[in-house]
Amino acid sequence: MQITYKEGDNSYNDFIKELFFQYKTSELLAFNWPSEILVSLLEMQFKAQEDSYRKQFPNANGFIIEIENVPVGWLLLTKADTYHIVDIIIHNNFQGKGIGSQVIKELIEQASVENKKVTLKVAKNNAALKLYSTLGFKIIDEDDVYLKMSTS
Repeated sequence: MQITYKEGDNSYNDFIKELFFQYKTSELLAFNWPSEILVSLLEMQFKAQEDSYRKQFPNANGFIIEIENVPVGWLLLTKADTYHIVDIIIHNNFQGKGIGSQVIKELIEQASVENKKVTLKVAKNNAALKLYSTLGFKIIDEDDVYLKMSTS
């Protein structure tokens, strides 16, 4: 499977928002809110996350993950002393196909060439935690909600 990365620009905003909505909707469905309230809340959360990422990671680069020129995911990454995965989301229709694993393995390989580690922060209840552990990430810090993880 050939994965390519296209620098994210404004033309991909709707796709990135769709990924965010897919991810967050499952968390919010339990509240049984009317759809107009759910959509309004998701819009606010998406905007808040964008603003937060811009402030916390001003030098981050966003990439659309593609397979055969089809957008399948989103990667937000900083490269400084470490490669830090700010955000990675694979579209629901493409999950479970090894795409996220391959993207992260490629990042680990690229970082190791530069003698750098790859770090990320993940919610303790996120299903991707198992994947990160399998790929060699170790917990280096935690709070009540998140784990900070790093390659060796």
